[in-house]
Amino acid sequence: MKKPIRNSWILLSLSILTVYGVFCFLLPTEGEGGVHEFIGMPRHVEYGSGLSENIGPFLFLLCGVLCPLEKLTEYLLQRNSLVYIRRRNDASRVWRYLLLTMTYCAVYTGIQVGVTVLNNEYISIPTLLYGATYAFLLLLCSLLTVTLSIMLSQRALGYGCVIFFATCIAALEPLRSFLTKSISAVPLWAAVFLFGAVMLSLLTAFIFNRIEIIQEDSCI
Repeated sequence: MKKPIRNSWILLSLSILTVYGVFCFLLPTEGEGGVHEFIGMPRHVEYGSGLSENIGPFLFLLCGVLCPLEKLTEYLLQRNSLVYIRRRNDASRVWRYLLLTMTYCAVYTGIQVGVTVLNNEYISIPTLLYGATYAFLLLLCSLLTVTLSIMLSQRALGYGCVIFFATCIAALEPLRSFLTKSISAVPLWAAVFLFGAVMLSLLTAFIFNRIEIIQEDSCI
């Protein structure tokens, strides 16, 4: 029974990636930077909200969040009937989850970096890496938000927060301008997303430990 379930998961993930690829192929490239920027990096526009020019970054994030189909979260929350005996080893699962999540974000972003380089040989590598780092950190924060919401039995709220924030970035030029401001040569988005990732990781570890305590008490 496990093999058909695994195959269906792979097929669904590939379907999401296929739909994402088709939309990316059809997307407009207007806006500051256009095809010379990483697809996950929002574009600045002189007039209007820029929503149509920033559908690409929105889809990049949405596909990145949906593609794992919550398998990373399932790994973290996998029950262990011997948790009260193997408490120390089981607690390390949080750090393995964080490592797996960061690895997934790096691979997902890295594949898009490779595709971008292949499609545009004249692209600026520093600009590409700048946008890829932005997309990596935002995707990491989004996945951590979803996991945290599932742990709190608020799945819909978690996805809603991710979609709301991604929509705000895509539609609000003042927010995009604010995030790209620099403080001592460090872009503000880097500080915001890094701080968010650290706080979400700490909250995930704290809530996971609380869940383990509840499980331990129920076993005694």
